[in-house]
Amino acid sequence: MNKKGQLSIEFIMMMMLSFAMIFSFVYVIMHLSTQKTEQKTFQEINDLGLSLQHEFLLASELEDGYTRDLFVPETINGLSYSVVVGNMTDSDGYLEILFGNLGITYNIPLINGTIHKGKNVLEHKDGWLVLS
Repeated sequence: MNKKGQLSIEFIMMMMLSFAMIFSFVYVIMHLSTQKTEQKTFQEINDLGLSLQHEFLLASELEDGYTRDLFVPETINGLSYSVVVGNMTDSDGYLEILFGNLGITYNIPLINGTIHKGKNVLEHKDGWLVLS
């Protein structure tokens, strides 16, 4: 093989190595970006859950007549999720936020009614928390 042929093989090998390094770098950046987005979404879901839990606990401590509007966003980071309230026992309730294959549960007082995305009205009425 002549010197010119050997240089072109070396050039091709260097180009392949360069492309491999660039591809690896882009892959790592994309992976880190995806992880950051997932962490941000989880944090926003948790913030929503803690905020709602706090509202329910506060309302349970206050007297009849307490009314509060609660807003539950349609999406979190542009992604769909579900939110439900339910009763575990005769004295304990739960709030669950479901996102993909992830579910986060928060302990709350018993609540009559259902929660939905958008505006919800929380009332302390006749000794009960009522959600409409």
